[in-house]
Amino acid sequence: MSANDREDINKISCLKNYTVFNAEFIENISDLDINILIEEEYQELNFQDQINCEDFINFIINAGNLKIINRISSTAYYTPSTDTITIPEKKYFTSENKYYSTLFHEIIHWTGHESRLQRELKGHSDLTSYSFEELIAEMGSMLICLQFGITNEFINSIRYLKSWSVKNETKREENIKKAFASSKKAKKFLEQL
Repeated sequence: MSANDREDINKISCLKNYTVFNAEFIENISDLDINILIEEEYQELNFQDQINCEDFINFIINAGNLKIINRISSTAYYTPSTDTITIPEKKYFTSENKYYSTLFHEIIHWTGHESRLQRELKGHSDLTSYSFEELIAEMGSMLICLQFGITNEFINSIRYLKSWSVKNETKREENIKKAFASSKKAKKFLEQL
């Protein structure tokens, strides 16, 4: 449709009226077989700390001076300028495994600080180095999760890796190999604190 044709179209507002009845006023409602789902009240996750994961995290906190801030937030992130990890409170995660997988991802970012393994942590300002760092962090998280028997987040990690690996098409295979080597180095660094 051309611009002139669009100008010739008349737009008319129209109100629609709907009659709504309270269910208790409808006769024989039980015969109608209407499935009305009543939303269950929000139930907080009965979070069971995985002792081996908690011990590993506490080891890093004590030996490496890791600072973790728990907030009411929908995102987790590492801030190099303050050298802190911010993560939502455990109760906001849908499972323990998602919590640990996310925290391990941010801990791998933490290892890249200039006082540790000195990786380029330029952030969103440089998409190439940012995508490479995301590959490192997710691969490192996967390695730690596998070590502690957390395997049901594996498919999500693969999808995440795929999304970041296509951000830098040149030398893609080489970058994936380098990222894996860096993630192993980060995991080893954590174990040797």
